[in-house]
Amino acid sequence: MVKKYPLDNINMRKAGIIVGIALVNMVEEFGYKVKLEFEKNGRR
Repeated sequence: MVKKYPLDNINMRKAGIIVGIALVNMVEEFGYKVKLEFEKNGRR
């Protein structure tokens, strides 16, 4: 951890971006399901 390698830094950034995209997708999917449930309840 003392030495800094640029490759590790790039990989960490890539991992962070991938995790960020995965989180956004999960949130959007969850929000879509909640919206569908609300629409079903609203029509009844």
